[in-house]
Amino acid sequence: MPDLGVQYQHHVFVRAGDTTAHFREVNGGQKTQFPAGLVKQQVDRLSGAQHR
Repeated sequence: MPDLGVQYQHHVFVRAGDTTAHFREVNGGQKTQFPAGLVKQQVDRLSGAQHR
């Protein structure tokens, strides 16, 4: 198996009403910020879809 070096992983678990979601980001060799705005946008979509 090849050596991939250091991997940085972020996991976010959220619940929106009756739905749970898992967001994962994996970066090889560099630290980055998890895109919190993207997660918020997806949670807003999940929440909105449940009230239709």
